[in-house]
Amino acid sequence: MSMSKPSLFEKLVGPMTVGMLLKAHRVTHALGPADLERKLKLTPGELSLLESGKKRITLKETIKIAKKLGEYEDFYALVWFQEEARCAGLDFHKYLRGHVD
Repeated sequence: MSMSKPSLFEKLVGPMTVGMLLKAHRVTHALGPADLERKLKLTPGELSLLESGKKRITLKETIKIAKKLGEYEDFYALVWFQEEARCAGLDFHKYLRGHVD
């Protein structure tokens, strides 16, 4: 499968975000929002802001969260970078497709 084509996941729910990773971790581990907030030492409601994309965090914070959750730090970092690039209006997929303007 070519990396330039959107995955089935992206077609169904849009691009991957750090918030989506957090929500997926919470759901797959049967944790309530308050449980994950305690685990990550977040203030009440902060997880909701992260999951919804209303609050963005730094790369350092993203890696710290991945460590606390026992998840792959490099994958969380990659998702963070792609999300930041999209927010800045950058499209790296065009380079993967070979369509540089």
